[in-house]
Amino acid sequence: MRETFIKNDAEISEENLDTEKLNKVLTEYWELAAQNLNSVKRTSDLMSSLRMNLYKKESKIVNILCRYVSLMKASTTDAQDAVFGEYKKLRTVLLEKISNVIVQLETVQEDNLEESSGKSDLGSSIKDSISFN
Repeated sequence: MRETFIKNDAEISEENLDTEKLNKVLTEYWELAAQNLNSVKRTSDLMSSLRMNLYKKESKIVNILCRYVSLMKASTTDAQDAVFGEYKKLRTVLLEKISNVIVQLETVQEDNLEESSGKSDLGSSIKDSISFN
């Protein structure tokens, strides 16, 4: 992605999109498409409003990819991070304790159905929140 769309020696981000590289990709694939259309009359060069429409779509897609890369970088934890190391040590124990709490919350008490219903909802919510781990 960096080689194809981003300025040389720059971080992958929306601000670092290289318009020359974007245009180069458009031109290359336009020519490739023309070569693949053997039975159809070859069209003229990619120009004016058609080029601008394709450029805008290409740019929008690359912007989304840049945001995705940024998001993935931000959400990836450093394995050397001390806090992450401690979390990894405690994770299994914490999840077991949370699972025990969920079981207790989902246990129906016949004498108090309203409270049982609320606890069951709370247990389901907790279960949903840890299912992303």
